[in-house]
Amino acid sequence: LHVLRWDGFDLPGWPVKPPAGLKLTSSPVVGDIDGDGLPDVIAACFGVSLQVAMNGDVSKLGGLCAWHADGLQIDLNENAQLSGLMLEHVLMKSAPPVLADLDGDGILDVVATTIDDMALPQTLSKAYRKNRYTISVWTPANGRMSPNLYPWPMLQRDPQHTGYVEPEKPVNRPPQLDRIPDQIVRAGTPFFPIELDRYVFDPDNQPADLIWQFKGQTELTVTVDRNRTAIVTAPSADWTGREVIRFIVRDPAGSVAETSASFEARADYDPPVAVADTVTCREDESIEIDVLANDTHPHGLPLALLDFSRPGYGSLERTNQNSLRYTPSKDYFGPDSFAYTISDGQGGIAMGRVAIEVLPVADPPVAEPDRAITNEDEPVEIDVLANDHDPDGDHLVIRWFGQPEHGSVVMLENAVLRYEPAPDFSGTDKFAYRISDGTGNEAESEVTVMVKPVNDPPRAKSFSFTINRNTEQTVMYQATDSDGDTLTFRVVEGPQHGELWSYPNVATYYPKKGYSGIDSFTYAASDGVTESAPALVSINVLDVNNPPVALDAALTTKVGRPLPIELEARDADEDPFVFTILSLPEHGQLTGSGSNYVYLPDPGYLGKDKFVFRAEDANDAGAPATFSITVTDQNTAPVAINSTVEVLIDTPKEFALQAKDEENDDLSFKLLSLPAHGTLSGAPPNLTYSPERGFLGPDRFTFLVSDGELESEPGTVAIMVILPNHAPDVKDQTIVAAAEKSSPVPFAVKDEDGDDLKVVILKGPRNGLVSGIGTNYLYTPKPGFLGLDWFTYRVWDGTVYSDVATVTLSVQSHPQFIAPKFEVVRLLDGETVQFLIRATPGSRLELLGSTNLAEWVSITNLTAHDELTTLTDTVGEESGMRFYRVRAE
Repeated sequence: LHVLRWDGFDLPGWPVKPPAGLKLTSSPVVGDIDGDGLPDVIAACFGVSLQVAMNGDVSKLGGLCAWHADGLQIDLNENAQLSGLMLEHVLMKSAPPVLADLDGDGILDVVATTIDDMALPQTLSKAYRKNRYTISVWTPANGRMSPNLYPWPMLQRDPQHTGYVEPEKPVNRPPQLDRIPDQIVRAGTPFFPIELDRYVFDPDNQPADLIWQFKGQTELTVTVDRNRTAIVTAPSADWTGREVIRFIVRDPAGSVAETSASFEARADYDPPVAVADTVTCREDESIEIDVLANDTHPHGLPLALLDFSRPGYGSLERTNQNSLRYTPSKDYFGPDSFAYTISDGQGGIAMGRVAIEVLPVADPPVAEPDRAITNEDEPVEIDVLANDHDPDGDHLVIRWFGQPEHGSVVMLENAVLRYEPAPDFSGTDKFAYRISDGTGNEAESEVTVMVKPVNDPPRAKSFSFTINRNTEQTVMYQATDSDGDTLTFRVVEGPQHGELWSYPNVATYYPKKGYSGIDSFTYAASDGVTESAPALVSINVLDVNNPPVALDAALTTKVGRPLPIELEARDADEDPFVFTILSLPEHGQLTGSGSNYVYLPDPGYLGKDKFVFRAEDANDAGAPATFSITVTDQNTAPVAINSTVEVLIDTPKEFALQAKDEENDDLSFKLLSLPAHGTLSGAPPNLTYSPERGFLGPDRFTFLVSDGELESEPGTVAIMVILPNHAPDVKDQTIVAAAEKSSPVPFAVKDEDGDDLKVVILKGPRNGLVSGIGTNYLYTPKPGFLGLDWFTYRVWDGTVYSDVATVTLSVQSHPQFIAPKFEVVRLLDGETVQFLIRATPGSRLELLGSTNLAEWVSITNLTAHDELTTLTDTVGEESGMRFYRVRAE
């Protein structure tokens, strides 16, 4: 198992092998399996289950193995003998494991499947046939894996083998019931009402969902009003006595809690008097309440706080013997209350009620972070207030917003912010905003916008240039792409008065001979996804004379030896021209006229010399050129130049041996070896090679050159006898293409020589794009286009171009597919069967043959260029029945 760096070399610690006895069985996956924040590598390994079943050697169990980024294996198993996550059986075709946070705890869990569990003969006592599949899931626990921490079954699945696991239902928690205080009153005085909600707490249910029951009362009656306040009533005004009532509360799941309280009425009873209290406090602020401050006793006995109930919207805690601290729930304001019980220490008790009014305080609003996603160059509207809130329910407004680094923000009439990314920007942008609740409280948060990149089409630029007639111009395509993509270029409409030789990023324009005037062509740039709009290149071909261009030259001669010189120049207009000597050589004599001169160095002179000349036509003189001459007394050996000659079969070929000599000495040629498969005739260096009749292939001979003093090293002439090359054959065609997708272009091309062919697109198409290499091309219409499109092309076989052909494309939304059909079957010469097949142009046809209709053999295949295609099968002298069928893709 290898982990490679960007340069193709293994990371330190890699490659690694699976544990001994195991083999890799699937491609690995990468993820943080041990929770250290670094990527790990996990792969399934094949074990030997038979050995495990027979001798209990668990080290041979297959399963999942993992390695740190440094190549060290991760110990994932709680079993000391194992380091991987073991599966019951892992075949050689196991799927890769999957890493996903299944239980939502933010840690990746591991999911693996076995293709086929252990399937062993029943004669083995330690194994039995299962023939099933298994899904196993592990969740990490302190860096180790345990199958018990997630409710998927390990190995066995559910009893029905469906793979479905019933999720565990949450365990019901019973209600909690506080002690309800006892009450003693004077006969004829009502008992204190009991707000039941203040004495019960249920973690799973609301108070209104609970059911109350009262047991134990005989003469007393208990009623509960709509606010769940229990009223205990005596049978008459003069009733005295004592009863214990059981308060029982039941939740919807049937869980029960119970407490008891005694209720007593005495005839000669003077209880303390608990006077109701009323207090106020501010929201989110605590208040100390001395509940005994206004309570009295008829006989002046000292009073003590015995008990108190829960408030409805806050909490109570005793701060000293007689005082309580009330704290309202966060952000709560409004009425609240609780009950309390006082005692005189002599058996006298009374209950009182404290009413609390929590006054509202303006809370600051809460501004939550916002996130939005948009595409490059597309604005997005963000309702930043949608997830903001005010604890007091105040109306929120946007007070301020900042500007992001890579875009702009404006506020619309509906208090929605409109973010517009900068042109062509993609990535993450941020801006802050501040809200107000209208009371002076404010809050600030941040908006994060993810701008997804979209492909921006390149922009091709129109431009123009001016040249003289009969000259060429290198054209650099001018296009930009905001995404920085590599661009390719396509000529859409070629020039009308010249030729354009186009390469990947540059072209050369050649006007027609003698043409002057305006010419143009259009081109488009593509980033591989989209193409630019065509751009226009305008060419102004001037009717201006091109002066001849004299060519610099250099020759060498020996001391005292005359040197023949031929001056050269080029005239783009092919006008006649003459040469003019502008400066004579300083160390010799120059004689002659026209383009032929002779240079004679001064007696005994050695060194460099030169003269300057130019060419002139009837209208203009060209730039000066220099002819450099070296006069030497040294002789160097000539050089025999290796060369290659192509000869057609059975056809003589004339050619000249090639050599050079620095001193321009007269050279003589000598043949060293003759060709093996042909004859040479003529006087060197001018020879004729005649190949043997019917010979095809390579031949060669060698020669050397002498300047009369020194001989060259041998030179070789390599001869290749070849068949004559035939230009590829092309023809016009019409094919059907599907709208909104790419379709293959089956070029109707043949080459008699079987050369590798390359298609060169010349003009068009106007409503789509043709792309490909060799002869494998696709046509992709523009979105929404239906109708006819066309382009022209020619084919290069490595030697010559074919004629120009036109492909017409009928772009249809639902092109009709022609099922392949044998139209004509012919036996041509007793050994060859020819089939004329009707099929959809562009489909790939395969001809199959059979002798028994059961076993079919592929005979040939090709792409249908037209609706009718010819295929052949050579059967030789076979006899008997033969069947054929054709299929199309």
